[in-house]
Amino acid sequence: ANFWILTNISYKNYFVYRPCHPALLNETFPILFGQNLYASVSTSLLIRPANSVTATITQTNSGGAAAIKFLNASYITIDGINASGTALNIINTNSISNTANIWLATSGGFGNSNIAVKNTYLAGGSYSNTSVLYGINAGADVGLPSTSAGTDNDNITIQGNTFQNLYHGIYVTGNGQYSGSGFDNWAITSNTMGGATPSVNSIGGCGMYLQGMVNVTVTSNVMNNFTTTAASMNAIRLNANISGFVVNNNTLTNIWSSGTGGGTSSNSGFYFGTTVINGSVSYNKLVTVYNTNTGYWGVRGMIFVTGNMSSG
Repeated sequence: ANFWILTNISYKNYFVYRPCHPALLNETFPILFGQNLYASVSTSLLIRPANSVTATITQTNSGGAAAIKFLNASYITIDGINASGTALNIINTNSISNTANIWLATSGGFGNSNIAVKNTYLAGGSYSNTSVLYGINAGADVGLPSTSAGTDNDNITIQGNTFQNLYHGIYVTGNGQYSGSGFDNWAITSNTMGGATPSVNSIGGCGMYLQGMVNVTVTSNVMNNFTTTAASMNAIRLNANISGFVVNNNTLTNIWSSGTGGGTSSNSGFYFGTTVINGSVSYNKLVTVYNTNTGYWGVRGMIFVTGNMSSG
């Protein structure tokens, strides 16, 4: 068996251990997890590989928007750690526009809640594919993963994952900076993005693009050898309308650009944009950020442009 799926089902409070047979290879994508009114702390779902198994989910179907899609789901954890270590790969080699490895989609006034993606390898087919390929996308359910804002993707954990060969690593767009409209209580911690050298398994856009959120923590992430040709790309970008944030203890190395953006549109290690307020930035490390464009376009270590007189 490739996986054990462990679920404490609804109110009946019993466990089902269901091995997925290796013959189940031609999955219809995206693999969808929908709303379950009985889901709770005590009736949650855990998905992880069986012991001593390295499991891989590969999305090559051009008709699928993502490998895995959460739509108004709750209390689900994907964890790549088993007794043998990290052993879950989610690969999306698609070249169609707007596709993702994992998509947190919202519709009908509902959102996803208490979802965790941990210790998993997420990779795409090309970091230079601006079509766009997301490692994790969170927003509205509009047919394909996109930049369209959604509501109430709350209590989300993205921890200990590796992101490689993707345009955007994590792209999150909530509707606003207030509970009920924004995405509340996100923890993005201890992830690794990029490759061992520039232009190999790189990130071609933003490592993290975050917008419309309340209480977000970005800590202890490691980002290496980003390679972008566009403007306004940043390793960690808190773009707009975020209230309450912690960005600390992140390490960024070799953030490389050949883009033409200058000033606040320059590529940078960190970016804090419109009405990004009430937060702290501390103990981060940035080593080598540069632009090779022959037009002498700029690059920055950190950009603050909150547009707010008292940003906290």
